[in-house]
Order: sequence, then C-alpha cells, then structure tokens
Amino acid sequence: MFQIINTKHDHDADHDREPHSDRSAAAALATNSQKAESFYCLSLAVLCHWLSIFDSRPRLSWPNAHHHDQRFDSLRLSCAPLWLSCGHQAQYAQGLGAKHYSNYLSPAQSLDYPASRLCDLKSPYTKATSLYRQTLEIRESHLGSDYPDAARDLDRMAMLYYIQGKYVDAELLYRRTLAKLRQLLGPDHPTITNTLIGLATVCFTQGKYKEAEQLYQQVLAIREKNLNPDHQDIAASLNNLVRLYNLQGRYQDALQLSKRVLAIREKAFGPDHPGVAQSLNNLAELYCSQGKYTEAEELHRRALAIREKTLGPTHPDLAQSLNNLAALYSIQGRYTEAEELHRRALAIREKTLCPTHPDLIQSLNNLAALFYSQGRYEEAKQLCRRILAIREKTLGPDHPDMAACLESYADLLRKSEDQKSEEAEKIKAQAAAILARGLGWGQQSIKRKNRQTKK
Repeated sequence: MFQIINTKHDHDADHDREPHSDRSAAAALATNSQKAESFYCLSLAVLCHWLSIFDSRPRLSWPNAHHHDQRFDSLRLSCAPLWLSCGHQAQYAQGLGAKHYSNYLSPAQSLDYPASRLCDLKSPYTKATSLYRQTLEIRESHLGSDYPDAARDLDRMAMLYYIQGKYVDAELLYRRTLAKLRQLLGPDHPTITNTLIGLATVCFTQGKYKEAEQLYQQVLAIREKNLNPDHQDIAASLNNLVRLYNLQGRYQDALQLSKRVLAIREKAFGPDHPGVAQSLNNLAELYCSQGKYTEAEELHRRALAIREKTLGPTHPDLAQSLNNLAALYSIQGRYTEAEELHRRALAIREKTLCPTHPDLIQSLNNLAALFYSQGRYEEAKQLCRRILAIREKTLGPDHPDMAACLESYADLLRKSEDQKSEEAEKIKAQAAAILARGLGWGQQSIKRKNRQTKK
C-alpha cells in the first residue's frame, strides 16, 4: 500500500553552520560536474604525489619528528576526503557549497575537514579509513596515545564506520574517543560535544533512544554552560532532541523545543531566512502529527513563501516545502491542490537531482499514492514501475526495501483488474521471498553484533 512520505526534520547543524547559503552556492558548482571532477582529480594527484615523497623519506627522530609528522599527516588526511569525493563531485558540491569546496586548495585546511560531512556520499570509504588508521598509528608511535589529535582521528574513523553501517565498531570507537577526551580535557569541555553527538547518533540509529537522549542532553548542558542562549549550536542541540521526541511520539516535548529553535533562528537571521523556513517546516510537521492541520498549513505556507523568495524556483528546499504542503492537502482530501504541488516538487527534483536520488523517489511515491487514493490506478502503476526500476538499480533485486515496492505494485495490479491477477500473485510471492531472506540476514547480523559486544 502506498503511503505519503513527508520530508521532516532537518539534521544536526553542528557541521553545517550556513546550510542554505552553502547549498545555493553549491547549485552552481553542481551544474559543471566535469570541471569539479577535474579539480578533485588534480588535487588528489598533487596531494598523493607529495604524500609519496614524504612516505618514502626516513622517519625523523625526536624532536624533529613532530614537525615532520604534522606535515605528513596533513597530506595524508587531505587525501582521505578526496578519495571519498572523487566521482561524487556533484553530490559533494550540493551538500557543502563553495566555501568548503575551495578549502581543499590548502592541505592545512583539509586537515580540519570533519569526516561527518561525508555522511551523504555513496563512495569508497575503505581508502579513507585506511588513511586515517595510518595517521593514527604514526601519531601514536611518535607522540603517544594521549596526544589530543589521536582522539580526533578516532572520532573520524568512528564516523566512517557509522557511514558504512558498522554501528558496533562505530560505537566502540566513539566510547573510546569520549573516554580519552574526558581524561585529557575534563567531562564538560566544549570539544567533547562532537563526539557525544556522534555516539548519540549511533545510539539513535540502533534504537537506543534512552541513551541517545541522555547524550543529547549532555551536549545541550555543555553548550548552555559555555555559549550564549541564542547560539546556533544550542539550536542544533535542541533540534536533535526534537527529532528524537517526535520519533517517540512525545509531541508536546518536541513542540516546546521546536518553538525555542524557531525563536533562536528568527532572532539570529530575521523572519525571512531559509534557516527559519526549515524550523517552520519542522514545527508544522509536529502540528500535523497531532492533527492540528490549520496550524500546520499556516506554517507550511510561510515556509514556502520564504523559500520561493530567497532560494529561487528550482531549489531542492523549495521542493521540500511543496511536498510537505501537498502531503497535508492529501490528508485533508484536497487532491487537486495536492497534485499540483506534488507535480511542482517532482519537476524540481527531476531537474536538480540525480535520477536515483531518494528525494526524487519520494516525489514519485507521493504522486503515485495520490493517484491510488483517487482510484487512478493506471497512472499510479506507471510511477510504481519507475520506482521499482530505480530501487532495483541502486539497491539490487534482493534488498528488503524492494519488498515494499513490489507489494505496492502487486496491490495496484489487483486493483486495476476485474479479478486477481496472476502477475500480482507472482510479485507478491517475490516480495515475501525477499522479506524472508532479509529476516534471515537480520538474525545473523544480530547474532554477530552480540558476539562482538561480548568480546
């Protein structure tokens, strides 16, 4: 059965201080992917050339080793993000923008590149993990295990494990990093907040909501102690708790914090800033979850107006507002208005995103769901076939997510025929087989993780 999908809460903004201005600048970069690709390849070639020179030189004895290894590690760590970025320049540009993109011209700046920015890229992480591990081993051998940068490198490796879905490994490294930082800096030092966020995110992903909440609360307490009450990092911490509470159905708690985030952003940026539009979107979704559709529509309309005014007619964030307002109209049975907005969102995403982007699949799904609700099964089937083709290409034919797509398609076939279709039954059986295999893999994965935890 098709289900309308909303684009809900924005993610932790700790590593994305100016998300909307960056995305706008990135849109121009993404249109010239060949130039971006040549930039990455040239940068990687230069850095790897110098890395090979440093790598071939003999190790220097103390005290000269520290200066040598700083340069060596800068080059090695500069290569790691570039390995991840080559071949994915358009997605990188869209996610980070011109300001961070240009930082790669300087190896020193690249040293401070946060690995968490790589979370949305589908790229070969093995090389980057290897480079970070080598850097850590070199530093520990020359500077000792209590050197602060060692904790930073552990943190980066933990993030890479998290990106790859290796949650047990990521959690262990984050806990190791946190213990090291607390020993070096104290329990409430602002530096440990990024590691706390990383560990909280791993716990959140694994469904350990109570522990995730405690960690997010620790981050908020440290920031409230050290920062101005209207600082954007405090808004980011509040927003993390909003997402957690919303997932748990604690809507009143989420609503209270979401209003506080909105107030902080309005004070910092003014009433018509894209960051304010995102907070309006989040608050609207909370109202919608409680059935307060009038309040939700008002906020969605305000967010849409801000984005149309500040971001232009083809910005991906505008598509988000169109999608969410259309979803609200669908719930209320206002199908004509919903269809118009869904088609606008789909057109934007088809123009600005790659053909397999999740947001594009979301728009196709939502339009198909709208057609299904109105009994327009043939139109829904066309969109469902397109979704199936994308899913199979990106996930493979046996991925568990394919099962839901196949079940929706089988339901459509049955609805559009006078009697049960033989094809529909075959597709339903195919979906059941995928789910059975996925359940087996899941049980094996759980057993493997339990064994790792006991060690």
